[in-house]
Amino acid sequence: MKKFFVYGILKDYVDGVKASDEAELDGHKKIRGVGGYDTVIPQAGEKVTGRLLTVTDTTAERFDAIEGWPQFYLRKQVTVRNLRTGQLNRTAWVYFQPLKMLEHHGFIRISRRR
Repeated sequence: MKKFFVYGILKDYVDGVKASDEAELDGHKKIRGVGGYDTVIPQAGEKVTGRLLTVTDTTAERFDAIEGWPQFYLRKQVTVRNLRTGQLNRTAWVYFQPLKMLEHHGFIRISRRR
């Protein structure tokens, strides 16, 4: 079983989902990214609301295929707050489009310090 924080089209996925709760990811902002698909980017003071899903390994593999991992979306482990229980979960995966890809397509600008 794996935990995923989802904030876009995967929020309504039900096949292979063993548990689902409202959740919040601190320090990130949801934007419309490449291809018109939602993604999250680091942004201090912002929060993204989504769902914390516990899924089977087979469903996790389906998620990878749906999200185009690792070519279109990457994934990383993050800490999210389960809004039902108030507890932090430190082992949830989240999908995101790479910042360099978003910058290349003009969705964000990355400041570079000299």
